[in-house]
Amino acid sequence: MRITSRQTSTRTRTRTLADLIRSMDRRQAVTITYAPAGEEETVRTIEVHDIRTTEDGHIVVIAMCRLRGAERQFRIDDIAAYTLHRKAFAL
Repeated sequence: MRITSRQTSTRTRTRTLADLIRSMDRRQAVTITYAPAGEEETVRTIEVHDIRTTEDGHIVVIAMCRLRGAERQFRIDDIAAYTLHRKAFAL
C-alpha cells in the first residue's frame, strides 16, 4: 500500500481541506498528527464522514476515530500533519 504524506505547516489550509474532501469522497483513511492548543499531540487514524464550519468560523472534520472507536470532531487548524492512505475503508 502506497501512502502520501503532507505536512500542514508547509501546505495551505485550502490544500489540506481539498485532500480531506478527496479522502472522504474516496473513503480513504487518513492518519493525522493532532495537536490542539494546550493538549498533548496525538497520532490518530480517522475515516472522514463530513466536514463542517462551526458558528465561530472553524472548519471541523467529522470522522470515525480508530483510536477511540467512536465519532469525533477535529479542527482542521489543529492538524499538524497528515497521511492519506490509498486503501479504501468499508462503511
